[in-house]
Amino acid sequence: MLENKKYLLSCAESAAKFINERGSGIFLDLLLDLLEISERVYDDEDMKKQYFCEIIYDNKSFNVEKVLSGGKSLSYTFKGFIEEFLQISKDQEGYAIKNKEFEDLTVDQLKYVLGWARRLTVKGSGGKSKTN
Repeated sequence: MLENKKYLLSCAESAAKFINERGSGIFLDLLLDLLEISERVYDDEDMKKQYFCEIIYDNKSFNVEKVLSGGKSLSYTFKGFIEEFLQISKDQEGYAIKNKEFEDLTVDQLKYVLGWARRLTVKGSGGKSKTN
C-alpha cells in the first residue's frame, strides 16, 4: 500500500513539474470536477475514464482562460497538459491516456494524483511557487 502511495505521489510531482514549467495549474480544479462528474454518470471504471477522456479531448482547445481568468498562458498550459503530458488521444477503441505513468490509473487514483498536483503547482502566473 505504501509503495502505491509513493508511486501516486511521484505521478503528482511529475504532473506539477510539467505544469509549473509552463504556467498555472488553476485548471486542475476543472479536471477534478470532470472526474467527479464521470463517477456520477457511470458505474463502470472503463466508462468513467472514457467519458472523462472524451470530454477533455473534445475540449482541449477550449478557451479555458475565459472561464478561469488565467490569460492565454493558462490555455497554453491546459492544452499542453492534455496533449503533451497526459497524451489523451482517440483511436478505434475510444479515448485513452497514453502517458505511461497515468494510463493504468483508476479514476480514484487520478483524483488523488491531480489533487496532489494541484497542491504542488503555481497558483498564479509569474513563476512564484505557492503550495497549500
